[in-house]
Amino acid sequence: MYRTVKFRSTFPNEWVFDSELNPAAPGARDLAETIVAKLRNRVSVVTQVEQHEFYGWAFETAVGKGAFYNVLNP
Repeated sequence: MYRTVKFRSTFPNEWVFDSELNPAAPGARDLAETIVAKLRNRVSVVTQVEQHEFYGWAFETAVGKGAFYNVLNP
């Protein structure tokens, strides 16, 4: 099952590109890190933020019997 949530943010969205202008790292990593930091006090498991392919940041969470793979696409 997939769920999508859209929201606006004032965090920077600075992407990193290689020498051929291909995306190397997506923007909004600070936003992903802030979300993870806020979740740490609220859920039983939160992993570190890792790059999800070239277009987003991912982290895993667990609450009760539920496990969630979260991807932030800036």
